[in-house]
Amino acid sequence: MSVVVIAHNCAEYLSHAVQSVLEQTWARLELIIVDDGSTDATGDVARRVSDPRVTYVRQANKGPNAARNEGIRLARGEFIAFLDCDDWWTPEKLEKQLAKAIGHAEVGLIYSLAIRVDSSGKETDRFDSIVEGRVLDRLLRGNSIAGSASSAMVTRRAIDAVGTFDESLHFGEDWEYWIRIASQFQVACVPDFDVYLLDRARSQGKNAQAVRRDSLRVIRTSLDRYAPSRPFFRRAVLAQVHYVASYNFWAAGLIWDARTELLRSLAYNPLHLPYYKRLIRLFFPKRPTASP
Repeated sequence: MSVVVIAHNCAEYLSHAVQSVLEQTWARLELIIVDDGSTDATGDVARRVSDPRVTYVRQANKGPNAARNEGIRLARGEFIAFLDCDDWWTPEKLEKQLAKAIGHAEVGLIYSLAIRVDSSGKETDRFDSIVEGRVLDRLLRGNSIAGSASSAMVTRRAIDAVGTFDESLHFGEDWEYWIRIASQFQVACVPDFDVYLLDRARSQGKNAQAVRRDSLRVIRTSLDRYAPSRPFFRRAVLAQVHYVASYNFWAAGLIWDARTELLRSLAYNPLHLPYYKRLIRLFFPKRPTASP
């Protein structure tokens, strides 16, 4: 059993993530910390961990996908779990996932449910979608795997079959990887909230643009590969991608972009009624009631 923790300028959070791995009830593991060119004290924090199961490596800054791939290259386990440096697990997370995986060669990906929290520890979101079995179509319609790569464990068999993460993607890389695995293997879910994701401050406007770009690239490539002769399915999937982009732009305060994306979703799937409900909210927002 191998765990790959990726870290970039994560000195403040790394100890908590590492501790959550080393305190797992499944203790027969190796932990590989891949430092993706940090310029803070991340390396010092990692080198202070005194546990023979831990290996620390540093690489030039190449991005999270390259860091995960370096961890995969070094890992010796038949099962590999991923953890971002600012996330953490409950103690039984790996044991529960292994129980779903061992003896089931048809399963290539096992994930747990996740909770997102802010810096004060307040819950901001829950990722509770449960998908199991042959779920390729479900994943083409959207990333149903809970929240982050930190939720997932993959098998060596799946990695050998589909390869590693796409290092050219900045967003949606986990979604693209799950789609590839689901094209050849079954997916299993542990229906427990054993993963916590820290919601750190970031630029929502910048992310919304990049997420839209990479999501469209992921889904167009995947549809060409896995559903080339299903035009109606393709239109429904692209409509959903633009709908999600519209929501992201709205959340970032980019209303014009949100409206544009929603109109694109309607062009692909004009019969989907929920799109019209959002259309009304975006183009005809309620005016605040005047004070008496």
